[in-house]
Order: sequence, then C-alpha cells, then structure tokens
Amino acid sequence: MLYRYRILIAVEHNNVVEKFHGMEIEHLFIIEVVKDRETILNKLTGEYYDILLIEDKLPGLRIFNLVNFCHKHLPNLLPIIITNNSSIEKAVALIKAGAFHYLESPFSADKLETVLKNAVKQLEENSSNIKVKLEKELTSKRELQKKEYIEKKIRALEVLQIQTQFSNALTSYESKAQEYNDFLSESSEEYYTEDAKTVILENDENKIDGQNNLDVENLNPLPEYKYIRTLGAGTMGVVMLVEKDNKKFALKILNGQLQHSQKTTFIKRFLREAKVLSNFNHPNLIHIYEYGFRDNSNIPYILMEYVNSRTLEDVIKENKLSLEQKIYIITQLAAVLTVIHEQNIIHRDIKPGNILIDDELNIKLTDFGIAKDENSLMTREHEILGSPAYMPPEVFISSSKSSEQFDIFSLGVVSYEILTGKKPFKGRNINELKYNIKNSRPLEPRKINPYISEDLQNILSRMLRKRPEDRYQTSEELFNDLNNLGKKDLTFSGSLLRNLVHKAIRHWA
Repeated sequence: MLYRYRILIAVEHNNVVEKFHGMEIEHLFIIEVVKDRETILNKLTGEYYDILLIEDKLPGLRIFNLVNFCHKHLPNLLPIIITNNSSIEKAVALIKAGAFHYLESPFSADKLETVLKNAVKQLEENSSNIKVKLEKELTSKRELQKKEYIEKKIRALEVLQIQTQFSNALTSYESKAQEYNDFLSESSEEYYTEDAKTVILENDENKIDGQNNLDVENLNPLPEYKYIRTLGAGTMGVVMLVEKDNKKFALKILNGQLQHSQKTTFIKRFLREAKVLSNFNHPNLIHIYEYGFRDNSNIPYILMEYVNSRTLEDVIKENKLSLEQKIYIITQLAAVLTVIHEQNIIHRDIKPGNILIDDELNIKLTDFGIAKDENSLMTREHEILGSPAYMPPEVFISSSKSSEQFDIFSLGVVSYEILTGKKPFKGRNINELKYNIKNSRPLEPRKINPYISEDLQNILSRMLRKRPEDRYQTSEELFNDLNNLGKKDLTFSGSLLRNLVHKAIRHWA
C-alpha cells in the first residue's frame, strides 16, 4: 500500500495550497492547513507529520525558535520555510538551525514541486537508515539474547522442579536455536524479568506444584473458614474461595514448595501487598481482613474481600463498552492512583490483568506485591519487576527511581488499550519491546477510534511522554483533566460521561 506523507501547512493565504493542484506527486500527500501559532504548536506536539511548510512571518511566531524546537524534539520532521526576505545570511542560518529548505516568495508551483520531491527522497533515505540501524542492533544482540534466554529458562524450570523434562532438549545447539525461535514468536507481554514469572505454566491450571484441588483444601490455614473451591493457582501460590457465617472471602496463601532462595523474597512481597492494602479503606481497592502466619507456620496467608467480577483484560477483549464507559473506567483508575500516591505508594504493575471490574463498571485495583513506598528501601531501584509492555522508558535505566510518573505512564498504556483495543508498544521479543517503549511513538489513537476527542487524545499523549518530567506530575492533575472532559461539548453525547464522572466524584469523596 502506498504511504502518503503528512504535510502541515502554516500560511496566512491559501495560494500556497493551490499550487499543489496538478502536481505530479500530489497523490503522495495528506495536507492539513493551519493559520495561527497555538494550533501549529498543538498539532506538532500532539500529532505526527513528515513535512512542515510554514511562513516565517506568522503573528506571534519566532521562526528560529520553532526550527530549533523541531530539530531537537522532532528530528524526523522536515521544515520548509517560506519568506519574503531574500537575505542569504538568514537562509544559511535557518538551514544550520535545522530547516530542510528555504523558499523565497513568490515562487512557482514547479519550484515547490522540486523542493517536495527532494523532501520525499530525504524521508525515504531517513526511513531506510532507521531500518538498517535497527536490523544491525538486533543482529548484534542475537547471540546475547540466545544465551540469556537459555539461562532464564533453566532457572524457571528449577522453580517448577521439572528441569529433567528439558535436559535432552538443551544438549545440542540445534535444539537451543529452536527454543530461541519459539521464544521470539511468543508474546513479549508474558516475558517477565522476575524468574518465577518467566515460565509459561505447562501444568494443569487447577494444580499447584503437582497438587490437585483435593489437596488444596488441606492447605487452608484457617479451618474455621469452609473451603468452597480454588479460584486460581500458579507458581507463587493459590487463591481459594472460603466461607464463614454465610459470607464469602478470598483466601490467598503462598506456595510452600518454593526454593529457599526465592521464598524469602516472595514472602516479603506477599506480606508487602497485605500491608499496603490494609492501610486503605477504599471502594476501588480490595479490603484486607487479616494476614500473617497461623499456628507457627512459615507459610503466610491473606484473608481478603471476595469480588465476583472479571478482569479488565477480559472486558477489553470483548470490546462491548461505549466510549463514555471506557472513560469512566479510566477516570476511576486515575482517582484510585491519587489515593495511593497521597500515601507515597507506587503500584508499579498497573495492567488490565490486575484490575477487576463488576457489571456496573466499578473497578478494583489489585496485586500490590511489588508496590513501593517512596520512603522505603525494601526494593532495590535497579530491579525490573512487573509487566514490560506496561513499563515506562525510565524503568530500563539502572539509575531510575520509581515515582508517580511510573504509574501514570502505565495507566496511559492501559488507557490506550481500553480506548483502541490495541497496545501502543509491541515487540517480537523483550529487547524489541524495550526499544519501542524508549524510542517509538504509538499510532495516533484517533486513527484507530475516530470517536476519541482531541481533548482526550491530548490527555493520553501527555500520559505517554517519554520523559517523566513531561508527563502529568500528579495523578490528581490527571484526574481533574479527565473530570473536565464531562463538562465540555465532545464529539459524542456527553450526558452519560457527566453522570459517570459526577458519580465517581461522590464515590471517591
């Protein structure tokens, strides 16, 4: 399919646009025209363009400042300056500052077409250079990735105590290469840096380290609570549904068969989740009734609220929500982040699988196992824990520190997925995913879902900025912007959104 280049034209008169008619290369372009400084800046920072065709005398605009901004922040954009000033010195200065070309007005349609052909050629070369550079980087890392993958696979197999099943498969180079190719085809979202999570479980989902549901009942540390059924089980532990006095609860226990080197770390994180949640009494957080150890046992448990709901991940896959309902969910998430951030708690694993939602669209944020208190030294700053597809760029830098902007970026990824049904960043493997998170701009949401308003898209754009200082500085500021959406004339009916937002305000007051 033919790629069409996007041109932003910033001129006071339409005679420049008219010159495009009849050009040999007219079919290559998608043209947008703006005439004021504020719209130009909003367009450049909120959308993607290949070429900027701009007059240097637009009111309130300093052309050198704009060219410098484009050169620094939009390196792939080619600015073409139109001027009535024939100064050679100015032309040279603009080219040095980053302008692609300098057109002296008046000029002919043929002259403009020649300049645009050169611009298209430059864009094609830039695209080719980026592709070659990326291919070289991926090729140079191939052997290292292969070695790292095999080592992590071995550690993961030790966690599950099934290393013998793979011993023959790892004896030859050919089998190792095949395993690596299989890894490349897997979803990078399932690839965690935490060893116990690198494994794609192959045992029955109703078993925990070889134990079936009948055995799970015997693991219940609270005999006064009647076991009903197993809600979920995995390497880390098991969650069972229990009942007492006709009231249902969720009982979570840690897997007692973890290796000693891992058990200490997991117990800390397990109890960390219980401690964090027990400090809150909020409708969008799971309520903790009690936690700890029972009868001199060294296996901890958490007794918590049972929520009859689905995960947001399942809701996104169904894709049955209206835009207003999706915004309501995002608004709730921003509000609950405001609550936990006020207590200096950073969640660090915001993703659809950790968000429960009931039939009335009320959400519960769960899994605080790797949450971090900004005043605590429990988790080393250089550890990479969580789900890579939802991590901000700075988490892949060893010197980075967790902050509110960590959760805000993760919520931006989740919000993008809620609104469009697609993840903003993808990769065939963990390294490609990390590269895209740090360097790539996601596809403009309005191109996927045209019902998204520009105001909402601007909010999403600010949440997903690469640098933490360019994002919302507090989740409360984000919540206020989402709240204000319900007070504006949107491209769709705003009545439901206003009701939902107002309900949310009362709910969170």
